[in-house]
Amino acid sequence: MSAEKNVIRRNLSLRRDGMLSNQVIDLSQQVSRKLVENQLFGQASVIFFYAAINNEVNLSYAVEKALQAGKRVVFPRVVNDCLRLYSVFNSKNDLEPGYAKILEPKTSLPEIQLSELDLILVPGIAFDKNGNRVGYGKGHFDRFLEHLTKTKIGIAYDFQVVDFIPAESHDIIMDYILTERGMITCQ
Repeated sequence: MSAEKNVIRRNLSLRRDGMLSNQVIDLSQQVSRKLVENQLFGQASVIFFYAAINNEVNLSYAVEKALQAGKRVVFPRVVNDCLRLYSVFNSKNDLEPGYAKILEPKTSLPEIQLSELDLILVPGIAFDKNGNRVGYGKGHFDRFLEHLTKTKIGIAYDFQVVDFIPAESHDIIMDYILTERGMITCQ
């Protein structure tokens, strides 16, 4: 990984992790509302969500709105070192602490195939306007994303969008980035 990427990761991780809980709640709510109002969200039937960790954008509001609208809400789970997808019907009862204590769906839920996804929501530490992403390293999420051609929206706070991130061969390009200010179409 490039030194520049490590600096971006460290600086923005510190800034995000230093946010106060009321800031996280307020900005997460703003991002979630923008997501729910977006045409891509409205058109999608099967949406891949993630469970927020640390001070990531929490999409709980959007999850509840998707469930209320009858959309299939999908969360990932690490099973035997692979990411598998499960349909969630009640976010409070269907998720439990899993890999690295991240909330994951119970394995008793229906499994979903990659081909069924319409929209993929992707967390990150930083994004640039070209759709490049700094994640947590080339882990489960990154390996999973490299095989998907569906619409990917990077979810972040506005300060996590930077001018440039040096791309590496394993980096997954986002189609859009959504912050509390709105949607950015990647170039």
